[in-house]
Amino acid sequence: MLRATFLPPELGTGPLALPPALALHGARDALVGPSYPETLRRRMEEAGGTCRVHLYPDQGHAFDPATDADATARGVGFLKRAFGPI
Repeated sequence: MLRATFLPPELGTGPLALPPALALHGARDALVGPSYPETLRRRMEEAGGTCRVHLYPDQGHAFDPATDADATARGVGFLKRAFGPI
């Protein structure tokens, strides 16, 4: 699960082979723009991987408490589906 999807330049621009990922992102994030999780998804899919992206339309870089609770629940669900009961 990725809470920040900034991709360092050392990773290049081609396909990106990573374990399954979940990117939870605020669409109003001025620090890490909403194109970053979409780029991550595209690059992972190009490498044959999977990346789920959920954008919170009214959130910025930091989530409010209700959104943070939703993101935590989504993260736990993702981990359970990907790796079994935790």
